[in-house]
Amino acid sequence: MLNRPNKKSIPAFLSIDVEPDAFQFSSNTLGEWEGYRLMAQFIASFRSRLQENFVSSPRVGWYFRTDPQIGEVFGTSSFAMTHAPEVIESARRADDYFGIHPHPLRWSPRHQKWIHEFEDARWLAACTKYSMEAFSDWAGEQVSRTRYGAGFLTNEIIDTFDKGGVRAELTLEPVSHWGVQRDTVPTSIDSSPMVGRYTECGGAPRRAYRPAKHDFRKPDDTRDNGIVMIPLNSINLADLLTRW
Repeated sequence: MLNRPNKKSIPAFLSIDVEPDAFQFSSNTLGEWEGYRLMAQFIASFRSRLQENFVSSPRVGWYFRTDPQIGEVFGTSSFAMTHAPEVIESARRADDYFGIHPHPLRWSPRHQKWIHEFEDARWLAACTKYSMEAFSDWAGEQVSRTRYGAGFLTNEIIDTFDKGGVRAELTLEPVSHWGVQRDTVPTSIDSSPMVGRYTECGGAPRRAYRPAKHDFRKPDDTRDNGIVMIPLNSINLADLLTRW
């Protein structure tokens, strides 16, 4: 997030999801992470250009895949953070911040592919908790910022984040999402079948808010602590930031 040197500045998040280029991969395809290094090079150049136009130095949010697929394929769920230590050190020197970007991927014998499991509520909660714990083991602290994979959210996911101490959730797209009309989650290389229905979030608020326990798409204005939903293109974010 860009620091606010004065009240007239507009707070904004620059978020980067760190993940392989494909969903259907094995440990023999380490090159699938090449986009991570290329993005790091781009950000270094982009940051330099931004600093020429802003009083404050821009901070970037890096959101890592730490879900069970990463752990199963690469032997450690912290692979995204450990296989390119020079990128992490550069980000720390720039005072960037870190979070997680879990995808609820599980192997399907029926499909013979990695699928996005949207139907099994227990799996969604377990995958989310696993990803949070993997990050905590690496960072030595709780994860405080999250962006869920495929833009997908459910009450189980948000409840797990909230109980785990997440402060800011930056996934929500308050529109009729592309996932509602599809049966696969695509990349530029391949795709992953969806199992279950995509959550319709078209009626969710377009401002930052704390979610109701029974439905994360509705605000609970009586809450004064816990997780904050920050939709894409949020409005009135500055007012809420003063309360953190």
